[in-house]
Amino acid sequence: MRIQILVIRLALGAIFGVLLARMFFPASGTWPMFAIGAALVFFAYCFEYLHKRDRG
Repeated sequence: MRIQILVIRLALGAIFGVLLARMFFPASGTWPMFAIGAALVFFAYCFEYLHKRDRG
């Protein structure tokens, strides 16, 4: 189950990373897309941790 969530988050992070990089940095290469996608996945896990921590 956790692997499915990871795969979904990686796929969505890659898609939205490409979209955001193309929107805000049109002349950028592959690395900014990878960095934005990785940041999106990282923050998804950070916010999930904070959300579960607050519930108890």
